[in-house]
Amino acid sequence: MIPVSPEAAAGGQAVDAGDDVEVLVTVNKGQPDQARTQVVLPRVRVYQVGRSGASYSPLGGADQAASDIKLTSLTLLLTSDADYQAIARARWIGDVDVAVLGTGESN
Repeated sequence: MIPVSPEAAAGGQAVDAGDDVEVLVTVNKGQPDQARTQVVLPRVRVYQVGRSGASYSPLGGADQAASDIKLTSLTLLLTSDADYQAIARARWIGDVDVAVLGTGESN
């Protein structure tokens, strides 16, 4: 599971379980001349989406209005120790962002 904000996850787009996402990390964000963004994982599937303000289930709906529900975390289906280590390292060195990939998008 990685903590995310709505702004960092897909630029505020809806992210749902089953979506394929690209995970990126930006380092030195406070220093624009040294900031850089790199791909951590080019394609990984979202297993679960954590949201605050509601108990969310794809089948059961939510207990509050959609405007009150904020994205808080993503649980990703990682297939190897290397993927897990890449995510862990990214969380320590910079700001993690997630971009939702379309079904036809390639990396």
